[in-house]
Amino acid sequence: MKLNRLYLRLTSDEIVHAANRYHFGDQMIFFQKVYERVVKCINPVLYYEYDYPEKNQVTAIISLGNGPDQMMENCQERENFLEAYAVECLGLELLSCSYEQFKELIHRERRQFMNAMQFWDADELAIMLPLLQKRWDEVPVSMNEAYALLPSKSVIFYGILEEFSRCKQHLCSHCRHKNCVFRTTTGDNYDI
Repeated sequence: MKLNRLYLRLTSDEIVHAANRYHFGDQMIFFQKVYERVVKCINPVLYYEYDYPEKNQVTAIISLGNGPDQMMENCQERENFLEAYAVECLGLELLSCSYEQFKELIHRERRQFMNAMQFWDADELAIMLPLLQKRWDEVPVSMNEAYALLPSKSVIFYGILEEFSRCKQHLCSHCRHKNCVFRTTTGDNYDI
């Protein structure tokens, strides 16, 4: 098992996109301020293990920590439901950002591509999470009796690893990251 701390931030364009996606387009200043508070309270971690339970598979847990849950709870106690919803939306966007970082990390460490992610359903959680808690030290998540993960901004999944990328969207010509590991290893020099 490996542990990595993630540095998750959204670009200005990603914040604007998220604001529009979640219907905060006309409240950009509010959304930006909530974002600034959210990134101060997250403690994003990535736990993962290659070739478990099967070869060319990676089992991963990503969690933003308890900060977003506490922030949402505080908002709800103050009956500020709009801000609680914004925290929820931003948490989802930051989790999406973590997937991209994880894909780059896998490529750096294994020179493989994570072409698919299979998120666990309730049945898999009931079986596998207790096994992971025994197998890995200090697993950062638990689940309640309804199989909801705690902290709520946490995910557990299998990544399917392959030697070549099957996704055309991962081509450097479609990428907005000029210095990502894929661009530097393939030698693609597309202008962005």
